[in-house]
Amino acid sequence: MQNYRLSWLNSSGATISAIGYTSFSGGNGAWAQVVVTNLVAPAGTAKALIEIYGTTGAVQSGYGEVLLDDLALGLNTPGTTNLLAVTAHPANQITWRSISTETYQVQASTNVTPGATWTNLGSAIPGDGSVKTVIDPAVSSAKFYRLTQQP
Repeated sequence: MQNYRLSWLNSSGATISAIGYTSFSGGNGAWAQVVVTNLVAPAGTAKALIEIYGTTGAVQSGYGEVLLDDLALGLNTPGTTNLLAVTAHPANQITWRSISTETYQVQASTNVTPGATWTNLGSAIPGDGSVKTVIDPAVSSAKFYRLTQQP
């Protein structure tokens, strides 16, 4: 499952409006072009943030990957052109809806065999009923993630 979210930000980085998470279909083993039309930046927009959310390998002994190439926003109407700087940062994002009475710890491992070593990503996160997110910028090798509830 792949989704994108597009957020329009002002010059301070605050969200003016957002679209998504919207599903899109990949190429299933081959490159596929996904084009979204009729996107209009609201007044006061200085930046755009594109988030890609992919869920793969959600079965026992399963695996998956999402490969992206040439992600771009463009203008198709004449007028003033705003150039937006794009910085790509390889990372994995772990997101879940929290429960207000629970505390969570995100952990990562390079394997899921019995006795595998799991490393905490950051400190424990108290739930409050909202969606929580942890970003793991270290994606140099394959990783598995788990979310544990703390006592």
